[in-house]
Amino acid sequence: QSSGASFDSGTVGSFVYTNWSGNMGCGAGGYPYCGPQDSYADPWNLYNRECVSYAAWRIDSLGHKVQSFQGDGMAYQWGQGAARGAWRVSDPQRGDAVVLPAMSGFAPVGHLMVVESVSGDWVHVSQYNFYGTGEYSTMDIQKSGVIFLRFPSK
Repeated sequence: QSSGASFDSGTVGSFVYTNWSGNMGCGAGGYPYCGPQDSYADPWNLYNRECVSYAAWRIDSLGHKVQSFQGDGMAYQWGQGAARGAWRVSDPQRGDAVVLPAMSGFAPVGHLMVVESVSGDWVHVSQYNFYGTGEYSTMDIQKSGVIFLRFPSK
């Protein structure tokens, strides 16, 4: 499944990442829902310190409207329509959601990230819970192997 994967970079299927920052703890990046992981639901009805909770909060903080998920918030579900009100785009920009589809052994329920900046075929993202730690991190990803979703402005 995974070729050349290490903690800070790797290729898994068509997903390529590099420059992983390492875990920076809960609260890094400004995320406010730092109780014990999965101990309560955030305002979008997503469990705290999960990638989906961080993504909803960050996208909202960047001025986009993210509707409540009411229990349908697994990362893979965002690309399948659970992210009501969002639409797929091929030209990522700051504030878009990045959906990594479910991948056995690497991201069994998918993974969610948020676009912070774009440079050519590379996208700098912020995220929570990469490697399952419930913590904030950043990295660069290639545009291939992921789905980009844009939410309407508030």
